[in-house]
Amino acid sequence: MHEHCGESGAIGAAQESLRLWRNGQQTTFIGLDAVRKIEYRTTRNEATRCYFCKNNCLRTFIDVRTEPAKDLVPIERVTKVPLMRGEQRLIIATCEKGTVEDLDEMKDIKAGLDHIREQHPNFVDIASKEVFRPTNSESVSDPIPKRAWTKSDKRRIALMQNRGKVRIGIPRVLNIYTYAPLFNAYLESLGVQPENIVYSDYTSSELYRAGANRGAIDPCFPAKIGISHVYNLIQEKHRKKPLDVIFFPMYDVLHSPLVKITGANACPTVTATPETVKAAFTKENDVFAENHLKYINPVLNFSNRKLFAYQMLQAWQPILGLSPEENHRAVESGFAALHEYETSIRKRARQVLDQLEREDR
Repeated sequence: MHEHCGESGAIGAAQESLRLWRNGQQTTFIGLDAVRKIEYRTTRNEATRCYFCKNNCLRTFIDVRTEPAKDLVPIERVTKVPLMRGEQRLIIATCEKGTVEDLDEMKDIKAGLDHIREQHPNFVDIASKEVFRPTNSESVSDPIPKRAWTKSDKRRIALMQNRGKVRIGIPRVLNIYTYAPLFNAYLESLGVQPENIVYSDYTSSELYRAGANRGAIDPCFPAKIGISHVYNLIQEKHRKKPLDVIFFPMYDVLHSPLVKITGANACPTVTATPETVKAAFTKENDVFAENHLKYINPVLNFSNRKLFAYQMLQAWQPILGLSPEENHRAVESGFAALHEYETSIRKRARQVLDQLEREDR
């Protein structure tokens, strides 16, 4: 960064303006004398409220008059705020649709936005939906033993037979937006039904407010919202159809495509969030126990697959009756699904980048 970044930026802008002028581009600036004569008035009240969507945002109308007025064309339109002859209206709104008053003009803007969206897909929005889809992974489960010689054998058989019925709630927050395909494939390949892997609702102001009264004081909103997501699982998902487990892993070391790095550790606040959430729901009374829920939050290292497999085995063996062998196979299925998902997103993003490069945009 330049040591005088403000001045250097201004000089650069001036040089670019000079280059454009030398290439024949004319200025649209009205001049300093005309600027001194600018008059304007602002309006911000119920008359400026936008009703093009359910948000009903309040807008600011700025009506500007410049001299000489003879160069301005009177604007004739239906408006709740009268527009004086010789004035031009600027509308400060929270989105593009609110920058106009006429319904037909808004429809034209929306059509243009839809066209842009089709031509330039928002991969953040796409990924936030695709990442939670079932993976349809093939089963890697051990065959259910026909005989049980010990109590532990009987217990394992019962857990294996129950895999198709067990319902697992997962907060839709933090790094689950990266690792959902891994967990989905892991659980599906062990016999958990895709419809029984239940994610909390997407973050919204309503979701946050509903569970925020248990609030923990955390340095960032993404960590704080974890409490509300677990509350959503208990009060919304569990009430509609009972869950058996809430799975909120502690992300310690992440996987990374980068090489020759000293580490890929997650933010310490993110790592500790599941413990913070656990404390919020068990300090005064154990809400999980009251709702007959098991809360599991293992520490996970995604960069060391052998260690990750051990951590997942310790977490899920008491619930699914796993053997180390089938747990290993399920972990491999999970990482394969994660790789397939990431490759798919990157391939489509690469196609868009290549298109932009070809079109010199």
